[in-house]
Amino acid sequence: MKFKTKYNFISVFAKTFISFTATIFILFLVFHMLSTYYLPPKKSIMSKMQSPPSKQYHYINIESLHPKTILPFLIIEDQRFYSHFGIDFYAVLRAAAQNIYHGKIVQGGSTITQQLVKNLYLSHQKTWERKLKELWLSLWVEFNIDKKTILTAYLNHVYFGPKCLGLQCAAKRYFSTSPQKLTLWQTAILAGMLKAPHYFNPKTKPKRAKQRAQFILTLLHKKSYISTKEYRNNIKQLKKAYP
Repeated sequence: MKFKTKYNFISVFAKTFISFTATIFILFLVFHMLSTYYLPPKKSIMSKMQSPPSKQYHYINIESLHPKTILPFLIIEDQRFYSHFGIDFYAVLRAAAQNIYHGKIVQGGSTITQQLVKNLYLSHQKTWERKLKELWLSLWVEFNIDKKTILTAYLNHVYFGPKCLGLQCAAKRYFSTSPQKLTLWQTAILAGMLKAPHYFNPKTKPKRAKQRAQFILTLLHKKSYISTKEYRNNIKQLKKAYP
């Protein structure tokens, strides 16, 4: 009886192991085939990621920025950027639940990686084929390119309004400064624009931009990314700039 029980355990374990291994192998083959079909060469991908958005701006290295400059972008666009692998399934489910509850699209589940590959390599057509390409390219980028390079490329190419791509253009257009000299509240203003650049434009819609930035700063404080003193100082400066 003991021998039979032991045999059954080994049999179940062996079947589970073989099934798991086969699944991983099949997924690997599918990923490889789809990658070959959908993805441009790695050299082409890297070249585009590490190029400035236009000739009038140079490529900004993330290491030249203040460490807290990137926090507003991460907290509002992709809080699990450093832990997911290109697709954040939790964010997708959360967004789906919110959209169903409100009866309309109020949240998106795209990661920074997905936004980057969509802006650089794909069209903005809302088709299943384009979405599939976005998912596979995001996975490929995450498995082949480090997080720092991905985030740097994102900040250099993200859309801040008509004819304004990248943090360098945004800093100059909205605050007449360089990305290296941006304050935390200014960065919160810029990060808040990404949801809808026209709607949260600080020059034409200052009240909305201020409210959005306050929300981001509050979120940073609640998540303990900034101290109470930093939070109060930045809120004070924000209200002074946009009374």
